[in-house]
Amino acid sequence: RAQPMKLPAIASTVAVSGVIHATVLIAWAAFSTHPRPEPALTFSTTIEAVLVDAALDAGQTPEPSTPASDAAATAALAANNKQLHAEVATLLTTRETLESTVTELESDKATLLETRETLEGTITELEQDKSALLADKASLGEQLATVTGERQQLSADKATLLETRETLEGEAEQLAITQAQQQQQLLELESVRVGLSDDLSRLQGVLDLEQRERATLAQKVVTLELARHETVTHLNGLIIQLDNENQSLNASLRQLRSEKHSAEVTLQGRTRRIESLSQQVDTLLNEKRSQRQPAPPAAIADDPASPPAPAIAIAENPPAQKLSAVAEKTSTNLSTATAPSLAAPETGNAVHDVEPRPVAGNPKPVYPRLAIHRQLEGTVILTIDVLPSGKVANISVEAGSGFSLLDQAAIKAVSQWRFTPAHQVDTPTMTVTQSIQFQLDGRS
Repeated sequence: RAQPMKLPAIASTVAVSGVIHATVLIAWAAFSTHPRPEPALTFSTTIEAVLVDAALDAGQTPEPSTPASDAAATAALAANNKQLHAEVATLLTTRETLESTVTELESDKATLLETRETLEGTITELEQDKSALLADKASLGEQLATVTGERQQLSADKATLLETRETLEGEAEQLAITQAQQQQQLLELESVRVGLSDDLSRLQGVLDLEQRERATLAQKVVTLELARHETVTHLNGLIIQLDNENQSLNASLRQLRSEKHSAEVTLQGRTRRIESLSQQVDTLLNEKRSQRQPAPPAAIADDPASPPAPAIAIAENPPAQKLSAVAEKTSTNLSTATAPSLAAPETGNAVHDVEPRPVAGNPKPVYPRLAIHRQLEGTVILTIDVLPSGKVANISVEAGSGFSLLDQAAIKAVSQWRFTPAHQVDTPTMTVTQSIQFQLDGRS
């Protein structure tokens, strides 16, 4: 774009033009011939005027002669003319120099204007390139933020799945332990049944040998037969119940294994997706870096850093919790109080009107990990059938805690207990009620 001439250039041009015009006018005035009027004479008195007039009439003049005057004037004019010629030549040379300088300045001005237009076009293109690069940078930043958010979400999902998997594995281990304990109880019940069968055989031999006491023994045999029948019926019911529980546990175990397999497949799919997204992000970053190689290193430093590798967050085991079980205190205190009567059933020393009590060393109830994780609390009241040997024959829940995990944990612990069977008027007391309380620390 053409720019207006600046004020100093205009002033210089006007000054040079004025000097040239003034020089031309002076030269014209010097070399042109004009009629010169005779100078008027000035007289101081009238007498002087009359004398001069008379002298002029007589052909006399008080002034020098005309040739002498003309020669002096011509010499002066020649000198002036020569000086004027020299000045005109100097002015013409100065004019040519100034015009040459003005022409060069105009040429430099045109060149500078063209250079300025070229620079302005280059600046415009650089600004457009800068805007395009900023837009690309913002787009890449948004894409990186989106990919980072997705990777974080996938990492959180993966951590949740791992935690669920650990919980399911813990429950599967708990179920396996419960199943093993139930099988052990079945073996114990089988040994009890074998013992009862041996007792019946021995009684049958006694009946054969002691014919004289047949009537008395017959009544005892009927009583024992009824007890055996009830015991066998009860044992059969327990066996059926245990079989049903085993089937239910097996179905639950299969379901847990299926859920575990599904979770592992989902986790593998999400892991592959994370790897694919990471490869795509690396490819985009490499392409952009290859396009920006001419740019200064500072431009690369402005790009956001690559997101960190996903970290896998695995929750630690929860802090140790306090299991407050009333049965523990009762077991310790009562076992100490009843220690002298442990041999009562064997020696024949009957304890009158006293219920069976747990002995020392019974296993304490274990707080389930899942119940601790879910902050579950409650009290379980159990009804326990005790055999004459002090072992637990049957356990039923009289009042549950409201959570099956706590109920099963109480049943599992009490099923391994041993009691000191007491007697009530020569009859073994078979049933006792026990309360188990589950409570966590740090709760009001």
